[in-house]
Amino acid sequence: RANAEPTLYVPLAALLLLASVVFLMPPVFRRLINRGLRLLRREPLDITATYGDMLVLFGARLVGHLMLGVGFVLFARGVSEITWQQAPAMIAAYVGAWLIGFLAVVVPMGIGVREGVLALLLQNQFPFGVIGVMALGYRTWMLVRDLIAALIGVWLGRGIVPTAAPHAVSSATGNAPLEGSP
Repeated sequence: RANAEPTLYVPLAALLLLASVVFLMPPVFRRLINRGLRLLRREPLDITATYGDMLVLFGARLVGHLMLGVGFVLFARGVSEITWQQAPAMIAAYVGAWLIGFLAVVVPMGIGVREGVLALLLQNQFPFGVIGVMALGYRTWMLVRDLIAALIGVWLGRGIVPTAAPHAVSSATGNAPLEGSP
């Protein structure tokens, strides 16, 4: 229910956190991953992660999601008047929408799914038009960020991977290079 008291979601969040911890226990994680790979007719993986490794990865992912949510709140503050008391709910809504968009494997990068879920989760806090501007604007901002990062990567990677020289094709195939061509 979208209009439920936020404290009603605390037990659900605690249950999801507990389930995450159980699923990330190395023996459970290994079995789940390899069962999924068997369903896909793939070779099982030899996963040697320890409990500490999984906790570090889980913590890093939580920090990453928190940073995404804070970025969304900061972006949204430029669009609308938002109090800092609204920030935790907005962070949770954005992270939840991101995860649901991630799980929507039939659409690339959850396009449309994330924005729709975000509108649903924030419908009691903001008018629909404001939510739309926030969601689509932040999606565009993230796209620009990714494009800039890719361009920087291409620029920094120049010369690291040598370009392949054109291969001479055997004249036996009838595809010999033309005289004077490189």
